[in-house]
Amino acid sequence: SWRPTSRLRVTAVVRLDGADFRPLQWVPHTGVAVRLIDRLWLDANVGRGFRDPGFDELFLVGPGIRGNPELRGESGWAWYTGLRYAKRWGIAELVVFGQRYERLILWVPESAYEIKARDDFGAHVLGLESRVALCSRGSAGSSWRTPSSSLRGLSAANCGRARSRT
Repeated sequence: SWRPTSRLRVTAVVRLDGADFRPLQWVPHTGVAVRLIDRLWLDANVGRGFRDPGFDELFLVGPGIRGNPELRGESGWAWYTGLRYAKRWGIAELVVFGQRYERLILWVPESAYEIKARDDFGAHVLGLESRVALCSRGSAGSSWRTPSSSLRGLSAANCGRARSRT
Protein backbone atom coordinates (compact mmCIF):
# COMPACT_ATOMS: atom_id res chain seq x y z
CA SER A 1 0.00 0.00 0.00
CA TRP A 2 1.01 3.60 -0.55
CA ARG A 3 0.40 6.43 1.94
CA PRO A 4 0.94 9.77 0.19
CA THR A 5 -0.40 11.56 3.29
CA SER A 6 -1.49 10.58 6.80
CA ARG A 7 -5.11 10.96 5.63
CA LEU A 8 -4.90 8.79 2.50
CA ARG A 9 -3.98 5.16 1.81
CA VAL A 10 -4.04 3.58 -1.65
CA THR A 11 -3.69 -0.16 -2.23
CA ALA A 12 -3.30 -2.05 -5.49
CA VAL A 13 -2.80 -5.82 -5.66
CA VAL A 14 -2.66 -8.26 -8.55
CA ARG A 15 -2.65 -11.98 -7.85
CA LEU A 16 -1.80 -14.53 -10.52
CA ASP A 17 -3.57 -17.81 -9.77
CA GLY A 18 -2.83 -21.03 -11.61
CA ALA A 19 -4.11 -24.59 -11.69
CA ASP A 20 -3.38 -27.64 -13.87
CA PHE A 21 -6.88 -27.73 -15.35
CA ARG A 22 -7.30 -24.07 -16.43
CA PRO A 23 -5.35 -21.08 -17.76
CA LEU A 24 -3.74 -18.57 -15.38
CA GLN A 25 -6.17 -16.09 -13.81
CA TRP A 26 -5.29 -12.43 -13.15
CA VAL A 27 -7.10 -11.24 -10.01
CA PRO A 28 -6.74 -7.45 -9.54
CA HIS A 29 -7.92 -5.54 -6.45
CA THR A 30 -7.60 -1.87 -5.62
CA GLY A 31 -8.76 0.27 -2.75
CA VAL A 32 -8.58 3.68 -1.20
CA ALA A 33 -9.16 4.90 2.35
CA VAL A 34 -9.51 8.58 3.22
CA ARG A 35 -9.66 9.98 6.74
CA LEU A 36 -12.36 12.64 6.50
CA ILE A 37 -12.07 13.93 10.06
CA ASP A 38 -10.23 12.73 13.17
CA ARG A 39 -11.73 9.23 13.49
CA LEU A 40 -14.05 9.04 10.46
CA TRP A 41 -12.81 7.05 7.45
CA LEU A 42 -14.25 6.60 3.97
CA ASP A 43 -13.23 3.29 2.34
CA ALA A 44 -13.76 2.17 -1.25
CA ASN A 45 -12.56 -1.08 -2.85
CA VAL A 46 -13.09 -2.94 -6.10
CA GLY A 47 -11.72 -6.29 -7.22
CA ARG A 48 -12.14 -9.25 -9.51
CA GLY A 49 -12.99 -12.65 -8.10
CA PHE A 50 -13.30 -16.20 -9.31
CA ARG A 51 -14.05 -19.66 -7.97
CA ASP A 52 -13.08 -22.95 -9.57
CA PRO A 53 -15.83 -25.59 -9.76
CA GLY A 54 -15.86 -28.03 -6.86
CA PHE A 55 -15.29 -31.76 -7.27
CA ASP A 56 -19.00 -32.53 -6.84
CA GLU A 57 -19.98 -29.89 -9.41
CA LEU A 58 -17.59 -31.51 -11.90
CA PHE A 59 -17.89 -35.24 -11.26
CA LEU A 60 -20.75 -36.17 -8.91
CA VAL A 61 -23.07 -38.83 -10.34
CA GLY A 62 -25.97 -40.21 -8.35
CA PRO A 63 -29.70 -40.84 -8.47
CA GLY A 64 -31.19 -37.69 -10.01
CA ILE A 65 -27.97 -35.65 -9.90
CA ARG A 66 -25.10 -35.26 -12.34
CA GLY A 67 -21.95 -33.14 -12.27
CA ASN A 68 -20.56 -31.49 -15.39
CA PRO A 69 -16.85 -31.96 -16.29
CA GLU A 70 -17.15 -29.14 -18.86
CA LEU A 71 -17.83 -26.44 -16.23
CA ARG A 72 -15.84 -23.23 -16.27
CA GLY A 73 -15.15 -21.37 -13.03
CA GLU A 74 -17.31 -18.61 -11.63
CA SER A 75 -16.08 -15.07 -12.28
CA GLY A 76 -17.15 -11.56 -11.48
CA TRP A 77 -16.42 -8.23 -9.82
CA ALA A 78 -17.14 -6.99 -6.32
CA TRP A 79 -17.00 -3.53 -4.74
CA TYR A 80 -17.82 -1.78 -1.51
CA THR A 81 -17.72 1.72 -0.14
CA GLY A 82 -18.46 2.79 3.39
CA LEU A 83 -17.93 4.99 6.40
CA ARG A 84 -16.23 3.83 9.61
CA TYR A 85 -16.06 5.75 12.88
CA ALA A 86 -13.82 4.46 15.67
CA LYS A 87 -13.55 5.76 19.25
CA ARG A 88 -12.48 4.29 22.55
CA TRP A 89 -16.02 2.97 23.15
CA GLY A 90 -16.11 1.05 19.86
CA ILE A 91 -16.60 1.13 16.12
CA ALA A 92 -19.60 2.03 13.94
CA GLU A 93 -19.75 1.24 10.22
CA LEU A 94 -22.14 1.69 7.33
CA VAL A 95 -21.21 -0.01 4.03
CA VAL A 96 -22.83 -0.31 0.60
CA PHE A 97 -21.61 -3.29 -1.44
CA GLY A 98 -22.22 -4.91 -4.78
CA GLN A 99 -21.24 -7.96 -6.79
CA ARG A 100 -21.67 -8.74 -10.46
CA TYR A 101 -21.18 -12.39 -11.39
CA GLU A 102 -20.53 -12.81 -15.12
CA ARG A 103 -20.58 -16.59 -14.75
CA LEU A 104 -22.21 -18.45 -11.87
CA ILE A 105 -22.48 -22.22 -11.30
CA LEU A 106 -25.95 -23.48 -10.37
CA TRP A 107 -27.63 -26.88 -10.09
CA VAL A 108 -30.63 -26.80 -12.46
CA PRO A 109 -33.25 -29.32 -13.64
CA GLU A 110 -32.28 -31.08 -16.87
CA SER A 111 -35.45 -33.15 -16.86
CA ALA A 112 -38.23 -34.04 -14.46
CA TYR A 113 -35.88 -36.54 -12.77
CA GLU A 114 -32.39 -35.03 -12.90
CA ILE A 115 -30.47 -31.90 -11.94
CA LYS A 116 -27.11 -30.94 -13.44
CA ALA A 117 -24.46 -28.30 -12.67
CA ARG A 118 -24.36 -25.53 -15.30
CA ASP A 119 -22.23 -22.39 -15.65
CA ASP A 120 -24.27 -20.19 -17.99
CA PHE A 121 -25.87 -17.93 -15.39
CA GLY A 122 -25.05 -14.44 -14.06
CA ALA A 123 -26.21 -12.45 -11.06
CA HIS A 124 -26.14 -8.98 -9.54
CA VAL A 125 -26.09 -8.33 -5.80
CA LEU A 126 -26.51 -4.99 -4.06
CA GLY A 127 -26.60 -4.61 -0.30
CA LEU A 128 -26.23 -2.46 2.77
CA GLU A 129 -24.37 -3.53 5.89
CA SER A 130 -24.22 -1.83 9.27
CA ARG A 131 -22.12 -2.77 12.26
CA VAL A 132 -21.57 -1.56 15.80
CA ALA A 133 -18.85 -3.09 18.00
CA LEU A 134 -18.82 -1.93 21.61
CA CYS A 135 -15.66 -2.23 23.69
CA SER A 136 -15.19 -2.32 27.41
CA ARG A 137 -11.91 -1.88 29.29
CA GLY A 138 -9.80 -5.01 29.04
CA SER A 139 -12.14 -6.96 26.76
CA ALA A 140 -12.52 -7.40 23.05
CA GLY A 141 -16.14 -6.25 23.21
CA SER A 142 -19.31 -7.45 21.52
CA SER A 143 -20.67 -6.80 18.08
CA TRP A 144 -24.00 -6.82 16.29
CA ARG A 145 -24.04 -7.12 12.52
CA THR A 146 -26.69 -6.72 9.83
CA PRO A 147 -26.84 -8.87 7.74
CA SER A 148 -25.39 -11.88 9.56
CA SER A 149 -23.13 -12.81 6.65
CA SER A 150 -20.35 -10.37 5.92
CA LEU A 151 -18.08 -10.08 2.91
CA ARG A 152 -15.32 -8.65 5.02
CA GLY A 153 -14.61 -8.37 8.71
CA LEU A 154 -13.14 -6.04 11.26
CA SER A 155 -12.01 -7.59 14.50
CA ALA A 156 -13.56 -6.29 17.70
CA ALA A 157 -9.99 -6.30 19.04
CA ASN A 158 -9.43 -3.20 16.87
CA CYS A 159 -11.82 -1.14 19.03
CA GLY A 160 -10.62 2.40 19.35
CA ARG A 161 -8.19 2.12 16.45
CA ALA A 162 -9.16 4.13 13.39
CA ARG A 163 -7.01 2.17 10.94
CA SER A 164 -7.73 1.60 7.29
CA ARG A 165 -8.53 -1.89 6.00
CA THR A 166 -7.49 -1.39 2.39
